[in-house]
Amino acid sequence: MNNTLFHTSYHLLNFLTILVLTLPVMTLLIRKKCWKPHFLPIASIFLLFLASSLLNNQMPDLGEHTAGLASTASFLFLSPLALYFLLFFLNDPERPDFKRAIRISLFLYLLTGLSLFFWRGLDETTGMLTTGLGFLLVLLFSMPIFLRQIRTSIHKRTDTGMAFMITSIVFAFSCYTLIFLMQFVAGPGKRQEELFLLFQLITIFFALLMTTGIALFKPSIPVREPDIKSKRIPMLTEWEEYSGK
Repeated sequence: MNNTLFHTSYHLLNFLTILVLTLPVMTLLIRKKCWKPHFLPIASIFLLFLASSLLNNQMPDLGEHTAGLASTASFLFLSPLALYFLLFFLNDPERPDFKRAIRISLFLYLLTGLSLFFWRGLDETTGMLTTGLGFLLVLLFSMPIFLRQIRTSIHKRTDTGMAFMITSIVFAFSCYTLIFLMQFVAGPGKRQEELFLLFQLITIFFALLMTTGIALFKPSIPVREPDIKSKRIPMLTEWEEYSGK
């Protein structure tokens, strides 16, 4: 009975995950932001997750090897796409060092991943090292952005959409890191189904939080200061005309 209930919950959660993963992409399409440079990484993350979920559920059935490659690709590209998306929150010209640090870390991460791939191939060790390093970098850079964004949203009551988006990143990668550590401690092949269910639940919340942030996002419009020089005071204008005569 418990086994039957588990498999029923497993299939229902798979179906729910597929539905929810379409929400961020659909919201980006509706708001015409899907092809914006800073939103393209988010669209790519959820499209990769969606493709992986569909293939793992044999929709279509392209074989276990293809489904495994899709799952591997979704994990390998997850961290670099998230790192690039973090640059979206750093439009402040007073903090160029933080943005430069993310770009350098992204370059070094890609270089490390390619080096491991050419040295060892796409084996389990390469996947574990690359995934773990990526999760660590995303958490390292997203936490300060999260704290600053939440403080700004509370004090100024603005940028609520951005607060939801960075919250989704911190929440998802914190939980993914815990799953990664649990899988590392448990060993390969152990508690795979339970950890996969947990991964799907986290991904559902990740997609819902990100969808809310995209829906609430409003581009900040810089406030134009009044042009003082162009305004003439009537009394001064009359005096200038009188003095000029």
